[in-house]
Order: sequence, then C-alpha cells, then structure tokens
Amino acid sequence: MLSNIFSVKQVVCAALAIVIFIGLNGWILRNAPVKGGDTHHYLDAVDELYENGSITKRNQNYSGYVIFLTFCKIITPHGYSYLSTSVAIQVFVSFVALLSVYYLGVSIFSFPTASLSTLFFSLNYYSLFWNQYVLTDSLFISFVTISCATALLSSRDRRYLAISIPAIIFTAMLRPNGLVFFPVFLIYIISTLRVKARALIYIVLVICVTIGASFLSTQFQKATGRIQVLDNLEGGTLIWGQKYLPMPKMEKRSGETVKDTLNYFIDYPKDVIYLAVSRIYINYYFIRDGYSKKHVVFLMIALPLFYLLSIAGVVRSFTVGVNRDKLLLLGIITAQTIVFAGTYADYDPRFLCYIISLIALFAFYGFEWIIKPCFPSFRSKFVS
Repeated sequence: MLSNIFSVKQVVCAALAIVIFIGLNGWILRNAPVKGGDTHHYLDAVDELYENGSITKRNQNYSGYVIFLTFCKIITPHGYSYLSTSVAIQVFVSFVALLSVYYLGVSIFSFPTASLSTLFFSLNYYSLFWNQYVLTDSLFISFVTISCATALLSSRDRRYLAISIPAIIFTAMLRPNGLVFFPVFLIYIISTLRVKARALIYIVLVICVTIGASFLSTQFQKATGRIQVLDNLEGGTLIWGQKYLPMPKMEKRSGETVKDTLNYFIDYPKDVIYLAVSRIYINYYFIRDGYSKKHVVFLMIALPLFYLLSIAGVVRSFTVGVNRDKLLLLGIITAQTIVFAGTYADYDPRFLCYIISLIALFAFYGFEWIIKPCFPSFRSKFVS
C-alpha cells in the first residue's frame, strides 16, 4: 500500500526538503523573535483582550493573530517571553504547510510536481523569512496552504470538515485578505456536498445575508475604512510609503468608504484601472530600487520563467480537464490578485508570499509538461 504512495525517490525528496527547511529556518531564527512595524499594535491588543476580553479598532481586522498571541501568553511559563513561544509555533505551523504543499501536489497534480513544489517551499527564503517576526504574515502564509489542503481532505472524507472549517475561519480572522478568500473556500466546500445539502445551505446563506445585510455592510465599511482603501486609491499608493502614481482628487466624500470608492471609479475609470494594473504588476514583479545588482538580475531571470511555467501549468490543467480542486487554488490566486489591485505593494514581497506556493504548484506542473517531450523518461524515473 505504502509503495503506491511513496517511492524511494519520493522519500528522498521529502527528506531533503525537510532538512533544507530545518537548516534555513535555523539560520533565519538566529535573532528571533523580531518585532516589526505593526507588532506593537498586536501586543497592545493582547493586553486589551487579556484584561478586558475585547478587541477594538484596527486590531479587529487581525483578531485571529491577537487571539493566537494571547493563547501564547497564557501557555508560556512565567518568566519566559511569549513572543518566543509564538515564533516556535509559527515555525511548526510552517512545517505543516510544507506537508500541505506536498499533499496538494500529490492529490491534484503529480508526484514530480509535489516533490519539486515542496523543495521550492523549503528553499523559499522570501516566505520563511517571516517565521522570525511577531507579525501576521508567517501564520497567514502557512494557513492559506493548510486551509487548501484541509478543504481538499474534507472533500474526500467529511470527517475532516472538523479540521477544515476551523482552519478556514482562522485564516479569515488573521488578515483582511482572509475575508476575501473565505467565499472561495466556502463555495468549494459546498460544491463537495450532495445536491440537497447544497440547496439547503444556499437557502440558509441567502436568508442569513438578507437578515444581516445591514450589519455586514456596516462591518465592511469599518474594515475598509480601517485599512484606508479610499485614501490609498486617491493617493495612488503603489508601494507603501515609497512609490505613488498621481491621481485625481475627490471633491466630496460622503464618509461611506464603499460608496465613495465606487463614485471615484465612476468619475475616473481610466486612472483607477491603470493604478490597479500597476499594483498587480509591482506585486508580482517585485524588483525594488534598493536591491543589489545580483538580486535584480536573479529576479529578472527567475520571475518571468516562474510565471511562464505557471501559465503553462494552468493551460495544461485546462487541457487535461480542470476540476474543482484546481479551481480552488486558482480561486485563491485570483482573490489575492484582486486584493493587489485594490490595495498596494510593500517593499518586500510578503503579500505575494501568501499565494506563491500555490503558484509554484502550477509552475512545476507546467515544467513537467514541457520537459516530458524532451526527456520522455523524466516522470517514469522520478516516481519509480
């Protein structure tokens, strides 16, 4: 039985990925835990939750991480830093994400794709770098992949819904991006149910949305206001704090973020579309002014190749017959691309790291497709 799942070469690749993961994290964590620009907000929120039992203002958008840090504070023995505990857990969760990448690769694509994508995850310094920080990014990078894997597991065995649903909800609570991903996960899980169950759930959802429309609208207004969507749109923010596009000024605001944003788009559609496309480009092609020449050359070669292979993987997926599992991954990638268009990039590529492991799965699936005609024995030798 196990010989059908794991070949000798697959075990060797998995072991190599684990060794690289441990080694690279050991080097990254030399100065951990490290505080970032927003860490103090989360720590203040932990104190508020710990003392008053509530999370208020901007930290409501990151309530999952605040709850996580509070949990770390509770379980950490007196006299020790709960920030160190949080980093240790983040590394463990990152390891679970590595295993999740392998599972997604094997279940949806192929053994070669799974192995190469797992090696990519273990070598991806851009993502693993965030394991040392007391910020939302490490957990969010991991839980996006874990949520995809557990959703896939639940489609095979309903008992895994007990793991999948909490994972998806927690992902949605970590960052505002998670709220954008939530409908994608929800649609996928509903699609795996029987027809009668799907119909019942859709009816319940329609009723709940109708009843709670006013509340949901208010909360959405608050969330978009807290992350300053309209301000960054009018300000033409491309890279936070560094790069901007000149944009027209809005003459009057109603104070309702969603309404004002829609009106701004109606008044200046070309400017908004150009800004959105520029944001997508600068997130995916993350070469920055301060990078060394070697770093820039590496990215100029690696990124176009990576994306061309991922496009080949998507084309191959549709050629052989796309299924809901692949559509789940594509849905998450698309959702994050929409977030890119509506927000901004950071100096580092951490926002791209939320989905880069999913893109890598398609890239190596495309690589396998391209290399097979050149080396017909590639796949057979790889899995033998």
